[in-house]
Amino acid sequence: MKKNIVAVMGLMIMLSACGTNQEVATNQGTHSQQDQNVSQGVSYNIPEQCQETVGCVELAYHVEFPQNLKNAPLYQCTATQVNCETEKLKSVFGEDVQLNQETEDETKPILRADASEVHFFTPLASSIGNSLDTDAEEGNLERYKKNENLDFMPYKEAYENICSSIKKMGVDMDDTEYICYALDCDTLTNEEVLPVDMDGNVCTDEEHGAYSKEEECYYFAIWQKQQGIQEYHPYGGVFGCIAAENAPIQVLYSKNGIEQLVMEKAFTFEQQEDNTVLKDLSEINQVITDEFNDILAEETYRVVEGKFVWKTASFGKEMQPAWYFRIEYTTKKGESYTTYRLVNAETGKLINMEGVY
Repeated sequence: MKKNIVAVMGLMIMLSACGTNQEVATNQGTHSQQDQNVSQGVSYNIPEQCQETVGCVELAYHVEFPQNLKNAPLYQCTATQVNCETEKLKSVFGEDVQLNQETEDETKPILRADASEVHFFTPLASSIGNSLDTDAEEGNLERYKKNENLDFMPYKEAYENICSSIKKMGVDMDDTEYICYALDCDTLTNEEVLPVDMDGNVCTDEEHGAYSKEEECYYFAIWQKQQGIQEYHPYGGVFGCIAAENAPIQVLYSKNGIEQLVMEKAFTFEQQEDNTVLKDLSEINQVITDEFNDILAEETYRVVEGKFVWKTASFGKEMQPAWYFRIEYTTKKGESYTTYRLVNAETGKLINMEGVY
């Protein structure tokens, strides 16, 4: 399914396809696990790479596990979903913003929000939607430069400004990770693809034409973290892959500030006193290899991504440490597919990912 960041304007739920793991940067404040952990005799034997073939399953993935936790306790925690109040939203986007209006003036900023989601966009963001497609399989994100500065502001400064604004909404942004792409004017111009109406006619009235330096933006895909571990929850009601298109917080930022904010569930976290006991990674891998070797098929399954995450229930509260796996396989007909698995890191049991895409 093809989607870009602004294609969600008429929707309060976003569904999308899946793709590859991407390099991320981190933003860890004074409350991050990396700053506060001290060794308490806890040690996890976590390798940097898993490379092994068991029957029809090849384990071939780099292990993504926070370095700060290899010799430190992992404490249980809970998540509370943030309900962004009108006053807080207007403190960020201004008193005059069009909030949940039935009739909207598309020449002015628009804000649509409910108990779990926030969608804010300006006319510039609407135009950029024809030049930016975040779909991991068919999109064009990689045609923009990653983690590079634009003239109007360094991307790290822009990110700090974004975090400051989102904190005003009551969202915990002290420990995060993000991907940043610099949307330069030349690439924006070259990548513009006009939408087509229901009759197949190109909507030429939406053509932007050449972009200027004044319209350049950063695109950020942002994930919250707790104790240095990425939070992962059902996105749009289902589990999706961990990629920019499914990031719960996505932002376009220009010299004028936030041009677009798409926030699909955000949380505050509370760390508990009890620590968790994790299964050895070899036991977790066996759960995956046993499952696919029990399938009476001739495909070969290749585990290409393994990431340690917090699996959060749809509406917060319950959080489970889990291993997230991305698995690729090819059928006898030469058709390639990708599937995903979550395994509870404490119990070693598969977590139901019904509806995963």
